[in-house]
Amino acid sequence: MSPVQRRIGYLFASVGFAAAAVNLLSIAAGAGFVAALQYFRVYLVFLFSLLILFTARLRFGFARWVQTFLPLLVGTIAVFDDYESVYGLGLYAVSFIIALKHGLLRRGFKLKLGVYLAYIFITVILASAAVDPDYSIGRGINAVLYLLLVGILLFFIYADELKKYVAFSRRQTAYIRRLKREQKRKSRQFQERLADLTEEVEGYRKEAEPFDLDSRGITAAEKRVLRALILYGGSNVELSQRLGISRSTVKAHLASIFDKMGVDNRWALIDLCRHNRWDDEGEA
Repeated sequence: MSPVQRRIGYLFASVGFAAAAVNLLSIAAGAGFVAALQYFRVYLVFLFSLLILFTARLRFGFARWVQTFLPLLVGTIAVFDDYESVYGLGLYAVSFIIALKHGLLRRGFKLKLGVYLAYIFITVILASAAVDPDYSIGRGINAVLYLLLVGILLFFIYADELKKYVAFSRRQTAYIRRLKREQKRKSRQFQERLADLTEEVEGYRKEAEPFDLDSRGITAAEKRVLRALILYGGSNVELSQRLGISRSTVKAHLASIFDKMGVDNRWALIDLCRHNRWDDEGEA
């Protein structure tokens, strides 16, 4: 929510509540307070003011549309109440300026401007037709010319500031788009790198898992020989002395283990079982 949206909401609400109070007191002075409370216009202005007050705190894009169309609606009511009312065309201009400020006219500006002027032209014609039908079209044209005069005059006065604002806005938009593209690129690279790291970690995890000796049919006696080999190393003679069995038994067990594990030397066997844990009797 921009500060401008908040200020517009508070300003319109303050003026609206003040106008409702003035209407109430003015009617009460002539017809009495009870009659003033029954007057619809008092409540209508109060409700419009309350509605636009809420837009000062809302963070939705809908609030900006309300701030744009509510002055247009009130201006239309004023024009039909009195087509020469100072409020009507003034509120039309205010509505257009707010729409411009809120960025609601960035796309299709010429088309929206044409619809806006056509709407004013038609409302003024319809409002004045009942009073002077012969000149209603002329009044509609005059209203459009008046608003065009005000708009073009404001553009001439603030042309440099408007050009700077438009250029700044375009630079900011281009910068934000660049940031979004860069963010998407980095996010994509991060996701790809994360996927690679996940695969690497999964590979390390699988490599760190102990080898399932039971699935290869390694017996308890063979596990004792394998444990001694991995924990202490040494030749067949040294293994037989450590385990208290004959060298031929150690050799037979290792040959059986080589065959079951699919390796042909003790170094490959040690590497294959390097993550296995062992207790005093064999594998943990």
